[in-house]
Amino acid sequence: MVHIPRRTISYFDSLSLPVPKLLGQRLTEFMAAEVTSFPGRLDLQVDNRLPQQKNSSDCGIFMLVYAECLVMDLPIGLDTFLSGIEEKRLAIALAILEGKLSLTSRERRQENTSCPASPPFLW
Repeated sequence: MVHIPRRTISYFDSLSLPVPKLLGQRLTEFMAAEVTSFPGRLDLQVDNRLPQQKNSSDCGIFMLVYAECLVMDLPIGLDTFLSGIEEKRLAIALAILEGKLSLTSRERRQENTSCPASPPFLW
C-alpha cells in the first residue's frame, strides 16, 4: 500500500516470503513516473504481524481483507481472521453477483469491530 502523506510503502505478505530488495526503489520510480506531484522517495515498511495463509491460493482474499481493515481503520483481529475468511469469501462473491454492497464504510466504522468481523461485511 502506498501512503503518500506518510511517504511510505507498506508491504503485506500472507506467505512470509522474502521482501524483494528493490521493491521500495522500484515503486518509488513507478509513482514518480505516474504522479507529477509525487513527493520523492518512499520508505518501505514490512508488517510481519499479519495472519498467514496455509496454502498458495488464498492470497487474494487475504489481501482484500487486509485492505478492508486498513481502509476502515480497523485492527486486524489475529485471533478471528482465519475463522472469518470463508464468510468473507462468500460475502464478496455474493456482492459481485448481486452488484451491491451490504454495509457502508461509515456504518462499519460505527460498529468499531475488528476485521474481519461477523457478517454483515463491507462487501
